[in-house]
Amino acid sequence: MNRHLGISVDHMDLNFVLQNNINWIQISNKFSSAKDITSLLKICQNHPLKISYMFPVFNQNNPEMIFFLSNEKRLRDATMEILEENLSMAKSLPTEHVVVNLISPLITDIDKSLIDQTIVELEELAYKYEIPILIHLEDYSLFEGSNIIKDIMDSTSLRLSIDINKFYRFSSINKLNFKVELNSIIQYVKLINITFDVDYLILQDTLNYMYDKISRIPIIIKTRNKNQKQQIYHKVKSIREIVVKEKAFN
Repeated sequence: MNRHLGISVDHMDLNFVLQNNINWIQISNKFSSAKDITSLLKICQNHPLKISYMFPVFNQNNPEMIFFLSNEKRLRDATMEILEENLSMAKSLPTEHVVVNLISPLITDIDKSLIDQTIVELEELAYKYEIPILIHLEDYSLFEGSNIIKDIMDSTSLRLSIDINKFYRFSSINKLNFKVELNSIIQYVKLINITFDVDYLILQDTLNYMYDKISRIPIIIKTRNKNQKQQIYHKVKSIREIVVKEKAFN
């Protein structure tokens, strides 16, 4: 089960990846220099890695400036062009999927009527570059309920990436049953991010509750603080090992 556990990386984390025999990593714009990529490719020669590619990694000074749902066509077109450049680069790495966030907390001009068109364009790019694209559910109110998400997933090859911390917070704020809501979309989820310290009892309960569905989904620890990231990694690894042992005895 722990072969599906990983971390987001910058150049300072690759030693941790090797020391802990980690198979999954996630790269973002924090890991985009030629030196970083060269180091990564050298490691891949002897240590097989699966890469979760968080768009944008390249050709975007500010990764928060994402305009998929902007009314400004030139901004939307520019975002799509940058995505294509990144898809091309992702193909040169052992990339399992590219993660795309449709919105940014810095962008307030969001036109939800553009979601369907954007989904179609992303589907076309996934086919063109022969690489899976995951929609990152940063804002769970964007799709106004799990039924719309299911409709999109059922009609396309696109799949989901979720931030488990934010998903739990969204469920709590909106008085929803966290496990029921997660269970309703878990079949479409191909990546789970943990972005800050999580309630480990809730995480363990969730892993137990949906073991058959969630055990093969990669969980990637994504925090800016290196020490915190490593601490969370070891804690989650321990929890997953406990869950596996419990299931083995049942």
